[in-house]
Amino acid sequence: MDGDVLMEAVRSRHSVRRYDDKPLSEHERREMERIVDVCNAEGHLKCALVLDSPDAFAGTKSRLAKFSGVRNYVVVMGSDREGLDERGGYWGERIVLEAQNLGLRTCWVGLTYSRRRLACDVPDGVRVVSVITLGHGVDDGTAHRSKPVEELALVNGEPAEWFDMGMESVMLAPSAMNRQGYRFTLRRDGKVEAKSFGGAYSQVDLGIAKLHFEIGSGKGPEVWA
Repeated sequence: MDGDVLMEAVRSRHSVRRYDDKPLSEHERREMERIVDVCNAEGHLKCALVLDSPDAFAGTKSRLAKFSGVRNYVVVMGSDREGLDERGGYWGERIVLEAQNLGLRTCWVGLTYSRRRLACDVPDGVRVVSVITLGHGVDDGTAHRSKPVEELALVNGEPAEWFDMGMESVMLAPSAMNRQGYRFTLRRDGKVEAKSFGGAYSQVDLGIAKLHFEIGSGKGPEVWA
C-alpha cells in the first residue's frame, strides 16, 4: 500500500474498544491473513490472526477497560530477542493501518485481556508483545490528545520540511496511556535519532512512532541514525 493511502489511515484511525457482532467478510479475512503474513515475513515476527473467539476479552479486566464485542484480534509476538518490542510496534502498527483502510477498527491492548485464553499457540522461545483488537466498530473512536511538537522533536542544524511532515504523523501515533515518551532529533548529517525515555511498552510505542515518521516524511529505514 502506498504512502498516501497509509497517511490517510494515520489521519483517520482512532482506538476503538466496542465492536458489533458482524463477522469479517471473506475479503476482509483474506486481506488480514495476507497483511499478517507480510508483516511476519518482513518483520521477522510470528503474529497470529484470531477470528471469532471472544474468550480472551470476556473477563473482568476487559469489561473494566470498556471493551465489548471483541471476537477478533491479532496477537503480536515473536522470538524473544533484542529489538522484539520495537519491531512488534512497527509492524503491528502496519497491520493496524492496513486494517483501517479495509474499513475495520482496532485498538492496541497491553494488559486488559486474558493471556491464558488467547486462542493461539505461543511456542517456546516466543514472547507476546501486545494484542490488537479488530473488527467492525460500533463507532470510529475519537482523537487522542498529543504533546506539542516542541516536546517531541529537536532540530540540530537546518530545518527540513520532510522532518516536519514526519513529526506531524508521529503526533498522531497511538502510545500507551498517551504517554508519547520519545524524542526525534534531526541531526546535522540529515539522519534522525529516535530515542525512548523508557517505561512500560516504551519500545512498542517507539516502533509505532517510527513507522508513522516514515509514512509522514516519505523516508525509508535508511533515515535512522
